Order: sequence, then structure tokens, then C-alpha cells
Amino acid sequence: MDQERLVNIAKTGVKTAVLLGVVGQIAMMRFPRGVRNVIIARANRLSEVTHRQDRPLECSHINHARNTGYYANPLNGVYMTDEEHLVYHEYFTDNPLPIGLTRDQNDWAVDKIKERVDQFNILHERRPMSERSAMELIDIMMQIVGDKCLRLGSPNPFEP
Repeated sequence: MDQERLVNIAKTGVKTAVLLGVVGQIAMMRFPRGVRNVIIARANRLSEVTHRQDRPLECSHINHARNTGYYANPLNGVYMTDEEHLVYHEYFTDNPLPIGLTRDQNDWAVDKIKERVDQFNILHERRPMSERSAMELIDIMMQIVGDKCLRLGSPNPFEP
């Protein structure tokens, strides 16, 4: 084998290992079942952001870092629609550190959530959310997340 081919194989292996590391980290970022049940019950099975239930609902972490001491605390979670979850992660695209993620992790999460949102929209003949609607959601999220962070004693990712 020539050296160029060996270098390409090595690069592919590194890229695969990095991707698997990101996927593995994100896959591990689920609330334990009991915590998810508390979050869902607290929300009365409605989005805590818009009180909707006409889309898939998800338990989203406010801060995804596992080393915080409050990673699995129900106050570190918000029950929201898939679209709202996407808007939350997209808001932190340029700097995901406040939500406890690297850029690669957040980009991967955005891609996966967007796939789910797009699939639902196609299946149910829905239009994508407008930028104006997304910004209105961010305003609501800032209040909800700020309140939860205050009660939890954790940093608010929306504050500088």
C-alpha cells in the first residue's frame, strides 16, 4: 500500500472515532426514566414552553454537562416539543458551552433533532417554523430556563 492511501485510512479511522465519541456522548445524555417521569408529570404532558401537545414532546436538558451535580435534577429539564428543542439548540450554535456541549456535540444534536422535526412536518404536512416564531420561543424559554436555574442554583445559559 502506498503512503497516501495509508494516511487516508488513518484519517478516516480518526474521523469515525471522533464521530462515534460524539454520538456516544449524546446518546448517554438522557434523563433517567424516573426523572423523565417527574418532568412529564410536572408539565401535565404539555410543553412547558407553549403548552402544546400537537407535536412530539421531549425532555430537554438545560445544561448537558454531566459534571455539574445537577445533571439529572428535574429542574435541569424542560418538557418541550421537538421544534422547541431544536430552537433551543440552534440558539446556542455559535457558542454551546453555556449548555454544557462542545460545538461538535451541539451540531450533532441540531442535526438529529432537525431530522425528527422535518420527518414529522413531512408526515403531517406542516410548514417549518418561521424565524419570528423561533425568536418568540426564545423569549419564553429565557424566562422558563431562568426561573429553573434560579431555583436550582445553576448558571443561566441565556445570561452572559
